[in-house]
Parts: sequence; structure tokens; C-alpha cells
Amino acid sequence: MKKMEFEEWETVRRYTVNYSLQLRINFLKDVEKVFRFQTMKLRRYNQNFKFRFLVSVFPNGVNKETEGWLVVLRDVRIPKHEPRPRDYGILSHTVSVIDTEGNSRLPRSFVEIPSEEDERFPKYLERSLIFNRKDEFLSEGVLTVRCDIHFYINTIFSEGFIHRILKDFLSSIPQEFCYKNEAQTGDADDIYKRDPRDAFTVYDFTHRILTLPPSHESRRRFGIYSISSKESSFGSDSEEDMADILEHVWIFDTETVRFLVSLDELQDGVGARLLKASPVIRRMVNAPMKERLEKHIHFRDVSSRTFIIVLFFLEKGTLPASPNRDFLGVYKFSHFHEMEVLQRKCAEEMVKSVEFSTEELKRTADDYSDEYLTELLVSRWHEYEDSEQPRFRMYERLNSDSYI
Repeated sequence: MKKMEFEEWETVRRYTVNYSLQLRINFLKDVEKVFRFQTMKLRRYNQNFKFRFLVSVFPNGVNKETEGWLVVLRDVRIPKHEPRPRDYGILSHTVSVIDTEGNSRLPRSFVEIPSEEDERFPKYLERSLIFNRKDEFLSEGVLTVRCDIHFYINTIFSEGFIHRILKDFLSSIPQEFCYKNEAQTGDADDIYKRDPRDAFTVYDFTHRILTLPPSHESRRRFGIYSISSKESSFGSDSEEDMADILEHVWIFDTETVRFLVSLDELQDGVGARLLKASPVIRRMVNAPMKERLEKHIHFRDVSSRTFIIVLFFLEKGTLPASPNRDFLGVYKFSHFHEMEVLQRKCAEEMVKSVEFSTEELKRTADDYSDEYLTELLVSRWHEYEDSEQPRFRMYERLNSDSYI
């Protein structure tokens, strides 16, 4: 790494952060990559957190395709084990050069932040253009490159916050740890006869099945052979009432979790809301198919966490805060099951999240023919264009083809 001088500053305005980094490189001698990273510390909502701001400059390109071009790559990351913002989104980032009078010139804005792991390397300026205008841009052979990034933050939370939210959501739901083939072991207490691959957890959203007496036949109907840890809540219910309640209970299976949900539409529960939200699941429930006969729907290739978030949304009317890529799985689930409201909510969260690049969101919008997601991306582009970023000067627009 060549020796470079830099200067930095930050301004916090409302929920918005502007961060800039200037790098001075010897443009006449440096032809290989030069880089610098700086840790930006912010304090918000009485919490301290950090961003790692990395800038890499390739004065003569990265490969044959970019040879003869100035390539600038920016990367913004949150160090591991550091608090993360609930909403953290990039509005814009702009690269420019500083002329000999100290003015920012030839700005070019990028929709997303590429990294050196990407296969594509966006070109910024032709090397020949800088040499042709060296009186403007080179001071004693030194070129100053400036990177501006403009992003917003919201409430701050740690990586484990999503786990606590979902744990609290499930805390009141009766649950048991079971084995799929426990009925064949002949001895429920003999753990050596059980296959760990058959282990699964049951969440009883009806609050009825897991509170049945351990010997009750209805527990076995739902594949539950373990000993109940709850006292029976059916002590005062008649057999007729029990039959009516159990009539509406369906099994929803994911990878390692079984959910028992009542689809009684006379009750305002997550099951009734699921039927109302998803025309696909409603058809599966009402059509004369295997699912209806067995009252069992298996969500293949759907993680347990994804379906828990779906149920959380149906119960709370909002998505839990998540710093990772949870919403993509929920988005795909909602699309497949025609849950339009949930799909839109996921689209909004993904557009705001730094976890998803613009290119990935564009591909997702195309793959799922999602006009709403496309509109959100267009709106974000307009928002970034309207932000307080450097503008092309009119006389520089004439030369734009030489570096855009």
C-alpha cells in the first residue's frame, strides 16, 4: 500500500449520516491498487456503534476490461460483534476528484457499493482524461479522490435482538420436543432407540393439544408421543366440544418444527388470519386434495424461522426488526402463497436494508414480476438524486461520455 494522506468528517442530521474520505495518490507512479480504511464512530440513542469505511483505488484499472481507467471501490461494513442499526440504508455514494483549487469535480454516483469480491468493476474516469487535464487535477503529480456516502440510520440493536423478539413471541405458546418415529421405539424413555435426525419441536398455537392428558389419543393424531409438560385444560370440556375444537386443527410442517394451528374462522387467531391473507392456503384447505384429507401442509424448502416470522406478522401486524436476510425468505414465501400485504412489507424492508444490493433487488423484482418492488427502487433512486450530493456542472456534461 502506497503512502496516502486523507481527511475525514461526518455530519449527523436527523437520521441521516454523511461521511467523506479523501485520498491523495501519486498518479504518475502508482499504477497498482492503493487503499485506506477508516473506522467511523457514531453515537445515537445512547449507544455507540461503528462503521468500517474502506476505499480502494486502482489508478490503471483492475483487469483488461478496465485497463486505462481509474476504478474506485467503496465498502462499508459493520465490524462483527458490534451493535447494528435496525434500519440502515444507503441513499447514495459519489466519487469525485478534487481540482487544484480545492473544488469537487466530475462527480459520478453509484447505485450500490461494489466490492472486490464482485465480478464487475465499475469504471470511473479514463486515465487519459486526467492526463489531458493535469493542470486542473494534478498538483505535482498528485491526484486527490473523494468518496462521499450518504445513508440513514434508525434504532440501534444487537444481532441477537431478533432472536429475543421471536423468543418472546413464542414464550406463551405451548411446545414439546418430539421424535417422528417415537411410536415405533416401544419405549418413549429409551433415548438410545431414537434417531436424532427425527427430532422436531411442536408449537401448539391452539393452546389445546399439548395440554391434553399424556395418554389422550388426540395427541398421537398429531404425532406427539412425548409426555405432556402441561396440565390438561380439557378437564371440563365434553367429548363433543373436544371433537369440534380438534376438527379445525391443522398441522403445518417446516424443516424441524411442527406448528399446530386452528383454522376456525369464527375465532380471530393466526389461523383465521392466515386463511384470509393467503388465497393459496385457503384453496389447499378447501380443495378435495391430500392436504385436506390429512389436515396437513408441509412447507418444503421453507425454514422454521421464516414461518415463525409469517405468524408473527399475522399476530402483530408488523415485521420484527431483523439485521440479516430474513425478509428475503419471507418475501418468497409470501409471493408463492399470494400474501400480497406481507410481500409488500418485505419489499419495503429489503429496499431499506444494507443486506441487499440494488442489483439483487432488481433481479428479485424481475424474477417475481414485482412492480411494487420496482417502484420502490425507482423511488429510492429519485430520493438519492434529490439528496444534497454534488451535481454535474453544465460545462462538464459535454465531456460526460469520456468517463461515464
